[in-house]
Amino acid sequence: MVNVQRSLWIGQTIYHIPEDTKRYYKSTLQIGEPALIAYKTGCQVISNFRAMDMAAQGQGAPLVPYADYLLYRDEHLDRILLNIGGISNITYLKKGCLEEEVFAFDTGPGNMLIDEAMRHFYGEEYDYNGKHAKNGKLYKALYQELMQMDYIHMAPPKSTGRELFGKQLAHALFERYNISADDFITTLTYFTADSIAYNIKTFTNDCDELIVAGGGAFNRTLLERLQAQLPQARVLRQEDLGYSSNAKEAIAFVILGNETLHHHYANMISATGAKRKMILGTITPSTKEDFK
Repeated sequence: MVNVQRSLWIGQTIYHIPEDTKRYYKSTLQIGEPALIAYKTGCQVISNFRAMDMAAQGQGAPLVPYADYLLYRDEHLDRILLNIGGISNITYLKKGCLEEEVFAFDTGPGNMLIDEAMRHFYGEEYDYNGKHAKNGKLYKALYQELMQMDYIHMAPPKSTGRELFGKQLAHALFERYNISADDFITTLTYFTADSIAYNIKTFTNDCDELIVAGGGAFNRTLLERLQAQLPQARVLRQEDLGYSSNAKEAIAFVILGNETLHHHYANMISATGAKRKMILGTITPSTKEDFK
């Protein structure tokens, strides 16, 4: 029996290019050296989950849908699991769905642009409870430019990251638009909510429940905008189901790591576009016991 308690799951995605571009080859970069962590902690380490899916011609993301299917599938409800981290991603679980029917992808920005605006204008890391977004007004020219971005309208499978919706884009917008701080934050918040809603309405069927996790789950203005854009769905947070919005992704990767330890696949090919199901992750053994 594998002692899961003596295992660590690590990996912070720094750069992710899901498809070849004119300048770069398809690639992904996660940091956190597993050998050093295994040596220092005496625990075996499981890391680098995206690489094997990409080797199988997938996009290496999203990976959370495997855990979503196990934890949230319902025989009577159509559910969409929405994670609003730096990037927003959804998992669509229609009632009674089979594994091969799970549908998941990145919709576009999550908190990334909003947080960058907060740092730029206020020197703060995030918009607490959506307070600044609540005070501002939508600036239509900026909103329309953002909603016309190619990625928002691209059909799944698709995944993205800070290389498209990160600091570089945010500061280019700050230089071009001379509007108030709160109007900027309101517009970016509405863009995040509306790009999510557009992708849900365009690429999935209506759902009974939209269950939100990640830091965005604590932004009241963002959730109110989502509810207004998706009136047919009940917009819930993980806490409404007895889970934790902050811990959702951590729980998912515990499940993925457990599958790695047991030599079981954990990628959803309907979500990543991989050619086959693969065992994800690299195992670095513990060095706690000295060799005799």
